[in-house]
Amino acid sequence: MTETIISKPPQPACMTLADGIHLIKKLPAKTTRQQGHHAEAISAFRRVALIVGRTPEDFPATLEAVDKALAGINPILANLTPGGFTNLKSRVRRGLRLLGFIMKSSDTKVELTPIWAALIEALPKGPRIKIGRFAKFCCRNGIEPDGVSETVFTQFRIEAEATAIPQDAMKSAQAAVGAWNYGRLHVQGWPALLLAVPSNAKPPFVLPLDTFPEGLLLDHDVWFKRVRDASEGDAHAPTKPYRKATIEGRTFDCRYAASALVKMGVLQTDIVSLATLMKPANIDKVLGFIEDRLGTANSPTKIRILVALLGFAKYGPSACRKFAGAIEARLKLAEQKSGRKRVTMTESNRRRVIAFKDPSTVHRLLNLPATLMKLADAVEKPNAETARQAATAVAVEMLFADPMRAENLYGLDLERHFQTIGHGQSSQMVVHIDGSEVKNGLDRDFAVPKGTKALLLHYVKRYRPILLKAHGQPNGTCYLFPGTEYGHLDHKHAWQLLGKATLKHVGVRLSTHHFRHVIAYLILAQKPGAYELVAKVLGHADATTTKRFYTGVEHMAAIEHFQQVIRGSGALGRPSGKGKTKGNGAF
Repeated sequence: MTETIISKPPQPACMTLADGIHLIKKLPAKTTRQQGHHAEAISAFRRVALIVGRTPEDFPATLEAVDKALAGINPILANLTPGGFTNLKSRVRRGLRLLGFIMKSSDTKVELTPIWAALIEALPKGPRIKIGRFAKFCCRNGIEPDGVSETVFTQFRIEAEATAIPQDAMKSAQAAVGAWNYGRLHVQGWPALLLAVPSNAKPPFVLPLDTFPEGLLLDHDVWFKRVRDASEGDAHAPTKPYRKATIEGRTFDCRYAASALVKMGVLQTDIVSLATLMKPANIDKVLGFIEDRLGTANSPTKIRILVALLGFAKYGPSACRKFAGAIEARLKLAEQKSGRKRVTMTESNRRRVIAFKDPSTVHRLLNLPATLMKLADAVEKPNAETARQAATAVAVEMLFADPMRAENLYGLDLERHFQTIGHGQSSQMVVHIDGSEVKNGLDRDFAVPKGTKALLLHYVKRYRPILLKAHGQPNGTCYLFPGTEYGHLDHKHAWQLLGKATLKHVGVRLSTHHFRHVIAYLILAQKPGAYELVAKVLGHADATTTKRFYTGVEHMAAIEHFQQVIRGSGALGRPSGKGKTKGNGAF
């Protein structure tokens, strides 16, 4: 059986959703059901344009445009449930099929062969639904289960992308592979083929450091000891030791640059030193690789790698220092092209922050600790999963009490950092973090609000013992957030837990660092220009850094404040005509 394509006029290059709405209105509808489908498609077209902040008249009616627009939309931010968002995308696809712009699936009337039917019937409901379309695709093409191969599955995925929004097609393909592999393990008679789960993610290319020649490892060790110790007697050491996280980040950047050279054709055995990485020709190869991989000439990754190489040139072996000038020149040029200085907020972070212009998003964030703890408490018998949920609730609540950095948050020690002042109902819990543990060397002291204290004590009593046991530390640590690395929760795992929770319940994926940006934005939205206050809250030693980070994101709030002031002053006068003007009016 061949694919059937609805016969419609070819799609004009300038077709918009508004044009599509006009054409769908003209399509004949013989039944009430068809009328409903047409109305739903028209409504979906308008809703998509509204969600992305555009009008149907300037939004292309193409599958690619819709896929790109909806790929970055979280249902929560669009005021839709996950099911409602799925229905919206389904109705958009239906509208594009009505217009003849995407293929119509031919699998709806295909019957399963006896062999396929017997195998699928043995699956639980979930996997059975997920593999249904793939099974029908195989039956339509005369392929029995024993004839399935990676090639067959690739053909199925390509066809799925032609009949659906590509992002949804990939999810459908991943679900089908998961169901196939489940059947392989749990259903007798299922073929032994193990399918690889498809992904749009770029494969990792960064090689382990110890796979490079010994000379590079020795040079890295010289740099490592110098930045870790920052000895006063060493004229080529930094003024103060690097933090652990900074050293790990720079080490990764070293691996990234060396691996990029390998990808650009340089033999791995020829990268014998840090100086090899810093030769101007090799630096240009690394930058060229970054441009090709990320598809842009102005990337924060480019600046990050150049900053790392400059640090290696300054604090690495003496042979590296002669390349500092060449690296600085390229760094200056990259900063000029990107239109920003080194210390500023990235575009992706700016987009995260601007999402909190919506009061409902702020409300969801402020209620996140209560939401997570309520979900954890709803489970009658606590387990490791609910304990991690409760830990995330406390972590967020502590960030509301003091937006500290990740290493300070997850390094909180119940004995060393917490102190209770007073007795009984009037007692107060305070936290003191010594400057030696803080990035800028300044002490952090704050009182824990009563609500935060109650949540924390509930977690410590009910859930923290479960985490101690899960990590094999029943009596071995005093950290508030137990973990396997250094006795406390490691940053990577914490980021995964926090990112998952905020994406699901707030609509924006946030890390501890993103919380600091959001809190700064919320302060500046209420008090434009209050950089000194933000600097004190975030623990910046100098408000200049605060200004460089947040001048852009507060501009919108400042302009809105200006508009309210200028309209409220009456300086614009009243519009001519009778009656009062509704809304904000216009200049």
